[in-house]
Amino acid sequence: MFDLGKQSVTVECPACHFTGQVTIKQVQIRDVVICRGCKGNIQLEDHLGTTEKAMRDLRRAIRQLQDQLAGMGRITIRL
Repeated sequence: MFDLGKQSVTVECPACHFTGQVTIKQVQIRDVVICRGCKGNIQLEDHLGTTEKAMRDLRRAIRQLQDQLAGMGRITIRL
């Protein structure tokens, strides 16, 4: 399975409104990133751990989909 923490999201600098990309992992660990527009520090915030909760829910959904697909057995397509 792919690493969800490596997926990127767009954030906007609160000072200059320049947009940039950060990883979900950076949000999760509340990293400080430097704005490429104004060079100011941006403190990332994961309010009440919602990023971790969303990642957990997504992992669970992917596992359920994998289980469903595995339960279907081999699929044969006839033309």
